[in-house]
Amino acid sequence: MKIPIKSPDHNEILKHLDREGLTKILTDGVLPYDAKGRYLHYDKLRHVPPSKGLTPDEYWLAMKLERQKYRKEFPFLDKKGSPLYFVETDILVKMLHAVDGKVAGTPTQREQPKYRSGKGSL
Repeated sequence: MKIPIKSPDHNEILKHLDREGLTKILTDGVLPYDAKGRYLHYDKLRHVPPSKGLTPDEYWLAMKLERQKYRKEFPFLDKKGSPLYFVETDILVKMLHAVDGKVAGTPTQREQPKYRSGKGSL
């Protein structure tokens, strides 16, 4: 398995931004996921054309800041003892709903008998 490229330090990106650049990042409406609804790690996001005239690193920073607004903490820690977070995106909610439906089954599946009476059956 390929180890993903580490994302740039957001503090380093911030150091190189002027007031106009920072304003652009904070006000351009970048979402916590890409245009296709995918929550991408930096290693993949860096290959996606940035939105709204941002550089790839500025796009990453804008997305990271947006993700921080919506993040929820897991009750687990990483190897360094830092908390783990996730962002509940629309696509994640849809996927979880599909899993719920498959695990729970449908009412008609629950009402069907386990066996049939008749010739050759119990």
